[in-house]
Parts: sequence; C-alpha cells; structure tokens
Amino acid sequence: MSENQKNDTPGFTCPNCKSFIPLDIETLLMDGDITCPKCRTTFKLDNPPSRDILEKLKSVDKALKKNKGKIQ
Repeated sequence: MSENQKNDTPGFTCPNCKSFIPLDIETLLMDGDITCPKCRTTFKLDNPPSRDILEKLKSVDKALKKNKGKIQ
C-alpha cells in the first residue's frame, strides 16, 4: 500500500511488523479480532471507551440498514 493510500484509508500501523492495517466500519462493528495481514498479529479493542463507541456505531449501522432505500 502506498503512502498516499495510507493517508486516505483509516487504519493503523502494526507495532510488530510496521505494516499498515486498514480498518473500515464493518470490521470495527464485528466483535472479532483485528489481524495484521502481513505478520498475523491479532489485536482486540478491549477498553471501555472503545466499547461505548462501537455500540453507538452498531446502532447507527442498524438504523441505516433498516432504512436502506428510504433515505434520499
């Protein structure tokens, strides 16, 4: 992934191999782990502020799916 793509793509740098790990909302909404595509190091969002934000994102995602096609 180029440096320019990294700037446009949400994500973070793996502390283990320094590879860029892209993240999207769907990945964050899944309750699974985040895995570095290069070295396979696994990360878990496991602090209370993250859980609160993720629950809010899940609510927004659910509302968007429920109203898909109705929003113009």
